[in-house]
Amino acid sequence: RGTPCAAIAAGAGRQCAELLKQARDAALVRALCGFSSALARHAAVAKRAQLVEDGLLREITAAFDVFASRREVLADCCLFIAILARGVPAMQEAVLACRLRDANTDSLDAILVTMRRCGSLPRLQWCALQSLLSLVSQPQVRERLRQGPSISVLRVSLEGTNQDTQCLEAFCLLLSELAADRSYSYRIYDIPIADDQFAKLLKSQQLPLLLLFCLQAHLEKKDPYLCQCILSAFAGISNSGPELNRQDLLSLVRRVDRSDVTPLLEKVVLEGMEICEAAPPPVHDA
Repeated sequence: RGTPCAAIAAGAGRQCAELLKQARDAALVRALCGFSSALARHAAVAKRAQLVEDGLLREITAAFDVFASRREVLADCCLFIAILARGVPAMQEAVLACRLRDANTDSLDAILVTMRRCGSLPRLQWCALQSLLSLVSQPQVRERLRQGPSISVLRVSLEGTNQDTQCLEAFCLLLSELAADRSYSYRIYDIPIADDQFAKLLKSQQLPLLLLFCLQAHLEKKDPYLCQCILSAFAGISNSGPELNRQDLLSLVRRVDRSDVTPLLEKVVLEGMEICEAAPPPVHDA
């Protein structure tokens, strides 16, 4: 039985790209995307580069145009990008360099357009968020995601899928990455920036409030990892650093200064912290 690396060396990526170029059947494209994702997931970095050279990334990116109305296909395209680019800067750069039919539209634009068009379908939003998580270590991606149109898309994504645990975890991880640059975070609170929509959103408290109401909706699940994701995202965008400290988080909540919700949010943060602190320590294999 051949390995993914052997299959790539034998031309599987090139053959897949040729089939995708001609395919107009959504079921076939989904099968090819799934096969391509399996190749990328289990292949060494050099073999992932071979998939790009074989044209597989180009053809899967083109599917964003060809199958713009087929949400299940778009989800599979996003998942391939997420797997191909995860943890490999050269692959991230290759994804960002890939253009659609419109030379001014790249794969990041395609992912954001997909999220905006397709609303609250959980699997699609999760796959799109995973692709963004695979790209967000690139400085130009962080900067673009902090701009007004991108932030609007992400906010709609959170509002539409906040009842889905996996989507909410992915969103909070992405938000933490966007706020992780401490020099940027200090800029938000110390210097007025007229055209920075990410800064405006944080200072308006809409996004922090939305995160805490998401936490309230999920408290009954008593999932320590989810609570930690939400609280870390809240702490990060509120300029307190990634560490979870009970008093610091309560201080941030009190800065909201709204008598109608502040007591409720304090209770939510305390309950979330209790779930995090009561979680058993991770088990490490010997």
